[in-house]
Amino acid sequence: MGVTQSVTTWNKVKIEYETNKDGTKVIKKRTAVAQNLIRATSNQLGSQTGSMWATPVLEREAVKTAINTAKAMEGYLEYNNGGVWKPFTSLAITLNKPSSAPGWGYAVVRDGGTVSVADAENALIDFEKGDLTLDELFKELNVKLVTRDGGAEMIHHAVVVFRRTNPGDKWTLVTHYPNHKLTNADVGWECERDWRPGSVTFRAGLVTTTVSNRKLA
Repeated sequence: MGVTQSVTTWNKVKIEYETNKDGTKVIKKRTAVAQNLIRATSNQLGSQTGSMWATPVLEREAVKTAINTAKAMEGYLEYNNGGVWKPFTSLAITLNKPSSAPGWGYAVVRDGGTVSVADAENALIDFEKGDLTLDELFKELNVKLVTRDGGAEMIHHAVVVFRRTNPGDKWTLVTHYPNHKLTNADVGWECERDWRPGSVTFRAGLVTTTVSNRKLA
């Protein structure tokens, strides 16, 4: 009662916080968040770019949309790659633009040197108190949004990755994030990393089915 739950994701790092009636924010596991943010920013070198979801609503839409495709393919047990049948335990889905917005999120890049965990945690404390907006928090962490034509550039495509231990198991969500490098030609799915042959033949028992890589449920 009187508390709003929110989750912001930047470069696969979740910042989970609550907003109280007085407007203050309380970040859960603040030290872990600080360490993850530093690790993420430290890994961004040169022109490498991270990403963040525009809103939790869009994040949920991406996952829900991808789950529909994943469920439709859950019954396939094996797939054929060059005459070799392999267990179907991995699925990466690339989504086009969301139905409710021009894009899924924003791209962010390094904008200065790496900050320490202690400085990052202090910035998170200021964010909790309401002294920093999310944009100001990123500035304190020396990262910035990628802009185009005077505004923040929205990312049009998102990736949702599923795994399962055994063929036939239910899928487990592994990760999901907007990806600025992808184009409309990438929309679809792959059951092996960077393997998109056009169509894949699956097998479940004695039944085989050939499915286009671009077919989404």
